[in-house]
Amino acid sequence: MSVTRRRPTRLTVLTAAASIWTATALLANPAAAATGTLQPGLAYNGDATYYGANAGGACGFGGYTPPNLVGMLPVAIDTADYQDGDVSRACGAVLLIAGTGTGSGATPVSAKPFFGYVADLCAYCASHSLDLAVAGDGKWGITWRVVNATGAKPLMYQFTGSSLIYIDLLVSNYNNLLAKVEIRNTLTGLYVPMIRTSDNHWVVPAGLLFGNPISLRLTDIYGDRITQSALPIINNIQQTGNTQFPARP
Repeated sequence: MSVTRRRPTRLTVLTAAASIWTATALLANPAAAATGTLQPGLAYNGDATYYGANAGGACGFGGYTPPNLVGMLPVAIDTADYQDGDVSRACGAVLLIAGTGTGSGATPVSAKPFFGYVADLCAYCASHSLDLAVAGDGKWGITWRVVNATGAKPLMYQFTGSSLIYIDLLVSNYNNLLAKVEIRNTLTGLYVPMIRTSDNHWVVPAGLLFGNPISLRLTDIYGDRITQSALPIINNIQQTGNTQFPARP
Protein backbone atom coordinates (compact mmCIF):
# COMPACT_ATOMS: atom_id res chain seq x y z
CA MET A 1 0.00 0.00 0.00
CA SER A 2 1.38 3.40 -0.93
CA VAL A 3 0.98 6.00 1.80
CA THR A 4 1.59 9.71 1.28
CA ARG A 5 2.35 11.57 4.48
CA ARG A 6 2.08 15.31 5.03
CA ARG A 7 4.80 17.30 6.73
CA PRO A 8 3.33 18.36 10.10
CA THR A 9 3.01 22.03 10.87
CA ARG A 10 1.18 22.08 14.16
CA LEU A 11 1.41 20.48 17.60
CA THR A 12 -0.89 20.47 20.58
CA VAL A 13 -0.74 19.84 24.27
CA LEU A 14 -1.95 16.34 24.95
CA THR A 15 -3.57 15.50 28.22
CA ALA A 16 -5.75 12.65 27.01
CA ALA A 17 -5.76 9.40 28.92
CA ALA A 18 -7.19 6.02 28.00
CA SER A 19 -8.35 3.03 29.99
CA ILE A 20 -6.57 -0.30 29.76
CA TRP A 21 -8.98 -3.09 30.53
CA THR A 22 -7.98 -6.02 32.68
CA ALA A 23 -8.67 -9.67 32.02
CA THR A 24 -7.64 -12.86 33.75
CA ALA A 25 -5.75 -15.38 31.63
CA LEU A 26 -3.02 -18.00 31.93
CA LEU A 27 0.36 -17.24 30.37
CA ALA A 28 1.64 -19.94 28.06
CA ASN A 29 5.23 -19.02 28.89
CA PRO A 30 5.45 -16.49 31.74
CA ALA A 31 9.24 -16.13 31.52
CA ALA A 32 9.43 -15.60 27.74
CA ALA A 33 11.11 -12.46 26.42
CA ALA A 34 9.44 -10.52 23.62
CA THR A 35 10.73 -10.98 20.08
CA GLY A 36 11.30 -8.00 17.77
CA THR A 37 13.29 -4.82 18.24
CA LEU A 38 10.68 -3.01 20.35
CA GLN A 39 10.70 -4.32 23.90
CA PRO A 40 7.61 -3.65 26.05
CA GLY A 41 8.48 -1.61 29.13
CA LEU A 42 11.75 -0.22 27.73
CA ALA A 43 11.85 3.59 27.51
CA TYR A 44 12.57 5.22 24.14
CA ASN A 45 13.37 8.90 23.54
CA GLY A 46 12.62 10.88 20.40
CA ASP A 47 10.69 13.83 19.02
CA ALA A 48 6.97 14.40 18.53
CA THR A 49 5.52 16.18 15.52
CA TYR A 50 1.87 16.36 14.55
CA TYR A 51 -0.14 16.14 11.36
CA GLY A 52 -3.75 16.69 12.47
CA ALA A 53 -6.63 14.25 12.68
CA ASN A 54 -6.23 11.37 10.25
CA ALA A 55 -8.47 8.32 9.79
CA GLY A 56 -6.10 6.47 7.46
CA GLY A 57 -2.62 5.06 7.77
CA ALA A 58 -0.18 2.40 6.62
CA CYS A 59 -1.46 -0.14 9.17
CA GLY A 60 -4.66 -0.58 7.17
CA PHE A 61 -7.10 0.31 9.95
CA GLY A 62 -8.75 3.03 7.83
CA GLY A 63 -11.51 4.69 9.82
CA TYR A 64 -11.79 1.66 12.10
CA THR A 65 -10.44 1.75 15.65
CA PRO A 66 -9.90 -1.68 17.26
CA PRO A 67 -12.27 -1.93 20.27
CA ASN A 68 -9.52 -2.38 22.86
CA LEU A 69 -7.82 0.79 21.59
CA VAL A 70 -10.81 3.15 21.63
CA GLY A 71 -9.94 6.44 23.35
CA MET A 72 -6.25 6.24 22.48
CA LEU A 73 -4.50 8.58 20.04
CA PRO A 74 -3.43 7.18 16.63
CA VAL A 75 0.25 7.80 15.96
CA ALA A 76 2.71 7.27 13.11
CA ILE A 77 6.12 5.86 14.01
CA ASP A 78 9.56 5.91 12.38
CA THR A 79 10.43 3.25 9.81
CA ALA A 80 12.69 1.01 11.91
CA ASP A 81 10.25 0.90 14.82
CA TYR A 82 7.29 0.41 12.45
CA GLN A 83 8.95 -2.65 10.96
CA ASP A 84 10.04 -3.91 14.41
CA GLY A 85 12.33 -6.52 12.90
CA ASP A 86 9.71 -7.56 10.33
CA VAL A 87 7.73 -5.37 7.90
CA SER A 88 4.88 -3.93 10.00
CA ARG A 89 4.96 -5.68 13.38
CA ALA A 90 4.48 -2.47 15.41
CA CYS A 91 0.98 -1.89 14.01
CA GLY A 92 -1.51 -1.83 16.87
CA ALA A 93 1.17 -1.38 19.54
CA VAL A 94 -0.04 0.57 22.56
CA LEU A 95 2.36 3.34 23.61
CA LEU A 96 2.52 5.30 26.84
CA ILE A 97 3.83 8.75 25.84
CA ALA A 98 4.94 11.85 27.76
CA GLY A 99 6.61 15.13 26.87
CA THR A 100 10.06 15.95 28.23
CA GLY A 101 9.64 19.74 28.09
CA THR A 102 12.35 20.22 25.46
CA GLY A 103 11.83 21.44 21.91
CA SER A 104 10.35 24.42 20.12
CA GLY A 105 6.94 25.69 19.07
CA ALA A 106 3.85 27.26 20.56
CA THR A 107 2.47 24.27 22.46
CA PRO A 108 4.78 21.75 24.15
CA VAL A 109 3.62 18.20 24.66
CA SER A 110 2.21 17.70 28.13
CA ALA A 111 4.37 15.85 30.62
CA LYS A 112 1.23 14.01 31.75
CA PRO A 113 1.43 10.51 30.22
CA PHE A 114 -1.19 9.56 27.65
CA PHE A 115 -1.90 6.47 25.55
CA GLY A 116 -1.46 6.20 21.81
CA TYR A 117 -1.42 3.31 19.37
CA VAL A 118 0.58 2.75 16.19
CA ALA A 119 -1.66 3.24 13.15
CA ASP A 120 0.73 4.62 10.56
CA LEU A 121 4.27 4.86 9.23
CA CYS A 122 6.24 8.12 9.46
CA ALA A 123 8.93 7.64 6.83
CA TYR A 124 10.68 10.95 7.57
CA CYS A 125 10.65 10.63 11.38
CA ALA A 126 13.98 10.23 13.15
CA SER A 127 14.73 7.17 15.26
CA HIS A 128 12.13 6.54 17.98
CA SER A 129 10.11 9.59 16.93
CA LEU A 130 6.36 9.87 16.53
CA ASP A 131 3.95 11.86 14.38
CA LEU A 132 0.69 12.26 16.29
CA ALA A 133 -2.77 12.54 14.74
CA VAL A 134 -3.75 15.83 16.36
CA ALA A 135 -3.24 19.51 15.54
CA GLY A 136 -0.74 21.78 17.28
CA ASP A 137 2.53 23.65 16.77
CA GLY A 138 6.17 22.64 17.12
CA LYS A 139 8.59 19.77 17.53
CA TRP A 140 9.04 18.48 21.06
CA GLY A 141 11.01 15.89 22.94
CA ILE A 142 9.11 12.86 24.19
CA THR A 143 9.72 9.63 26.02
CA TRP A 144 7.56 6.58 25.37
CA ARG A 145 7.34 2.86 25.92
CA VAL A 146 5.33 -0.04 24.57
CA VAL A 147 2.75 -1.39 27.01
CA ASN A 148 0.65 -4.50 26.63
CA ALA A 149 -3.08 -3.95 26.40
CA THR A 150 -5.27 -6.16 28.57
CA GLY A 151 -8.57 -5.71 26.77
CA ALA A 152 -11.31 -8.21 27.41
CA LYS A 153 -12.63 -8.14 23.83
CA PRO A 154 -11.36 -10.79 21.37
CA LEU A 155 -9.33 -10.39 18.19
CA MET A 156 -11.00 -8.93 15.09
CA TYR A 157 -10.66 -10.12 11.49
CA GLN A 158 -11.38 -8.46 8.14
CA PHE A 159 -10.96 -10.02 4.70
CA THR A 160 -10.30 -7.89 1.62
CA GLY A 161 -10.44 -9.19 -1.95
CA SER A 162 -10.37 -12.76 -0.64
CA SER A 163 -11.75 -15.90 -2.26
CA LEU A 164 -11.36 -19.67 -2.20
CA ILE A 165 -7.92 -19.33 -3.82
CA TYR A 166 -6.55 -16.16 -2.20
CA ILE A 167 -6.70 -14.51 1.24
CA ASP A 168 -5.84 -10.95 2.27
CA LEU A 169 -6.59 -10.65 5.99
CA LEU A 170 -6.32 -7.83 8.52
CA VAL A 171 -6.02 -9.05 12.12
CA SER A 172 -6.51 -6.44 14.85
CA ASN A 173 -7.42 -5.86 18.50
CA TYR A 174 -4.67 -8.09 19.90
CA ASN A 175 -3.46 -7.44 23.44
CA ASN A 176 0.12 -8.41 22.57
CA LEU A 177 1.83 -7.74 19.25
CA LEU A 178 1.55 -10.46 16.62
CA ALA A 179 4.65 -12.42 15.70
CA LYS A 180 3.05 -14.98 13.39
CA VAL A 181 -0.26 -15.99 11.81
CA GLU A 182 -0.66 -19.50 10.38
CA ILE A 183 -3.49 -21.01 8.34
CA ARG A 184 -4.51 -24.65 8.35
CA ASN A 185 -3.83 -26.57 5.15
CA THR A 186 -6.95 -28.66 4.55
CA LEU A 187 -4.96 -31.22 2.55
CA THR A 188 -2.34 -32.03 5.20
CA GLY A 189 -4.01 -30.70 8.35
CA LEU A 190 -0.82 -28.75 9.15
CA TYR A 191 -0.61 -25.02 9.90
CA VAL A 192 1.35 -23.01 7.34
CA PRO A 193 2.75 -19.49 8.01
CA MET A 194 0.97 -16.64 6.26
CA ILE A 195 2.99 -13.75 4.82
CA ARG A 196 2.88 -10.39 6.58
CA THR A 197 2.70 -7.35 4.29
CA SER A 198 3.94 -3.78 4.80
CA ASP A 199 0.34 -2.60 5.34
CA ASN A 200 -0.26 -4.96 8.27
CA HIS A 201 -2.19 -7.59 6.31
CA TRP A 202 -1.60 -11.33 6.05
CA VAL A 203 -1.74 -13.25 2.75
CA VAL A 204 -1.54 -16.95 1.94
CA PRO A 205 1.37 -18.58 0.08
CA ALA A 206 0.58 -19.41 -3.54
CA GLY A 207 -1.10 -22.76 -4.12
CA LEU A 208 -2.17 -23.38 -0.53
CA LEU A 209 -5.48 -25.23 0.02
CA PHE A 210 -7.37 -23.74 2.96
CA GLY A 211 -11.14 -24.22 2.48
CA ASN A 212 -13.96 -22.05 3.79
CA PRO A 213 -14.34 -21.39 6.70
CA ILE A 214 -10.66 -21.24 7.63
CA SER A 215 -8.76 -22.11 10.78
CA LEU A 216 -5.93 -19.92 12.08
CA ARG A 217 -3.18 -20.28 14.65
CA LEU A 218 -1.77 -17.00 15.98
CA THR A 219 1.40 -16.43 18.00
CA ASP A 220 2.28 -13.26 19.92
CA ILE A 221 5.76 -11.83 20.56
CA TYR A 222 6.06 -13.83 23.79
CA GLY A 223 5.32 -17.18 22.13
CA ASP A 224 1.74 -17.39 23.47
CA ARG A 225 -0.39 -19.24 20.92
CA ILE A 226 -4.13 -19.18 20.30
CA THR A 227 -6.35 -20.65 17.59
CA GLN A 228 -9.34 -19.28 15.72
CA SER A 229 -11.44 -21.89 13.95
CA ALA A 230 -14.50 -21.69 11.68
CA LEU A 231 -13.75 -18.18 10.39
CA PRO A 232 -15.84 -17.63 7.23
CA ILE A 233 -14.36 -15.75 4.28
CA ILE A 234 -16.57 -12.65 4.03
CA ASN A 235 -15.04 -9.55 2.53
CA ASN A 236 -15.12 -5.99 3.87
CA ILE A 237 -16.71 -6.56 7.28
CA GLN A 238 -15.21 -6.77 10.75
CA GLN A 239 -15.67 -10.23 12.25
CA THR A 240 -15.30 -10.78 15.99
CA GLY A 241 -13.22 -13.78 16.94
CA ASN A 242 -13.57 -15.91 20.06
CA THR A 243 -10.05 -15.73 21.48
CA GLN A 244 -7.57 -13.24 22.92
CA PHE A 245 -3.94 -13.46 24.03
CA PRO A 246 -3.30 -13.69 27.78
CA ALA A 247 -2.63 -10.44 29.59
CA ARG A 248 1.03 -9.65 30.12
CA PRO A 249 2.56 -7.39 32.82
